[in-house]
Amino acid sequence: MTSPKKYFYEINIAKGIGMLLVIIGHAFPDAEKEFYLVGGRDSFASFIENLIYSFHMPLFMLCSGFLFLPKLTKEINIRVEISKRFQRLMIPYFFYSIIVYILKIFFNQYANHPIQIQDIWKILICESPSGGVWFLWTLFVITLFCVIMKRIGIIYISIISILIYIAPYPEKWMEFKAIQHFSQFLLWFIVGGLLAKYYDAVKYLLQNKYIYISSFILLIIFQFFSSNKEILNISFDAITTLSGIIASLGFSYLIVSFSKENKLYQIFDTIGKYSMEIFLLSYYIQVPLRVLYINFGVLNYVPYFIFVIISTIAGIIIPIIIAQKWIYRSKILSKLLLGK
Repeated sequence: MTSPKKYFYEINIAKGIGMLLVIIGHAFPDAEKEFYLVGGRDSFASFIENLIYSFHMPLFMLCSGFLFLPKLTKEINIRVEISKRFQRLMIPYFFYSIIVYILKIFFNQYANHPIQIQDIWKILICESPSGGVWFLWTLFVITLFCVIMKRIGIIYISIISILIYIAPYPEKWMEFKAIQHFSQFLLWFIVGGLLAKYYDAVKYLLQNKYIYISSFILLIIFQFFSSNKEILNISFDAITTLSGIIASLGFSYLIVSFSKENKLYQIFDTIGKYSMEIFLLSYYIQVPLRVLYINFGVLNYVPYFIFVIISTIAGIIIPIIIAQKWIYRSKILSKLLLGK
């Protein structure tokens, strides 16, 4: 008799926090153009973006590793597991990549990253024209790596991930997103698995308000040194990321301690449950809003930070509505758009 699957409310809330940060990060309309609308890289908007990007994707990788790696302690069919992960991650990856590739052929002049028609093959190596779907490719390759290497155990995989993270790669190698993302995020996926393995011992530390508040303060302080990262060693990035992750998990525990009727709990719980839907669909909400704002003069009527708030709210709510009203009702759309 198999034991019932345990649900970790705090991990879902952490996903909700991470996804909110993703959408806020994508809401700044001039982020790809050095924040020229609000004073450049010294602006408050740039500070917030730097803070978000210093840890939000490693947080997602950690949550993914936390939920996935414990499965590897059981007897699994490697072929079946790889097939399931391919359907969940790579079908949406290829679908969105091709759709955006076609759209950019017609709207290339509005794109922050215009495409070259002959580069379509690069989709295979994580060079997708569709915003954040690189995360799906990277997550698939990382889970594939862990499934193949599972026989050596998580401790040895952890050592390998650290060596991959700190290895001094040639600069030309790091121009390839496939190498860059795999080397950068494998470690945090494994850290998530280690957290799951030793969770009962570690969670009491993460729940300590002095620890997660101190981590948040440290995260803020480190942002003031972001312009000097190139003269600091790699541990600076790791400590900054870890500070953000610990703070996020700590605040997740705090939110979970609230009543389920609490509005803050309900907001982050909902965002966490719909994190994949929001992540994949928000691109098609926020990018048109950005184009309208910058290219069609809406910036003359809507203040900058009001637009950021509008884009954030739209990027969260509209994907949930689209998923509920249309996608879930079609097996084909669910498979193509969400990998379900």
